[in-house]
Amino acid sequence: IDLKPRSMFSSKIHNPKNLNDNYHLAFTNMVSSLKKIVYFAKRKRVRVAIETEGSFKKRGLLLMQKPNEFKELFKFFKPDDLGINLNIGHLNLASKAFKFSKYKFVPIPPKLSPQPYSS
Repeated sequence: IDLKPRSMFSSKIHNPKNLNDNYHLAFTNMVSSLKKIVYFAKRKRVRVAIETEGSFKKRGLLLMQKPNEFKELFKFFKPDDLGINLNIGHLNLASKAFKFSKYKFVPIPPKLSPQPYSS
């Protein structure tokens, strides 16, 4: 992979008020970069993972905070090609900020589920 610094964004300044356009650009650039990284990693027999994010203060500025983002991402990658580095702190923040169930996002096998204390 050529890691020389270069701009992957156009010189056109995007309107920060239009978060949908900026989000789409950022997601598209992330997928494009990950395709290159995954290709290189497979050739070197290295596993690659993307970390979950989560923030209240930066909820509109971060990628990979919501379950639908992972569904969209894995339209481009096989699970054998790209893993998820589950940061449980980020998952907890994101699930509260975007009001989704962290338990549905990461199903826990029944034997590992918390059991009520019995005496």
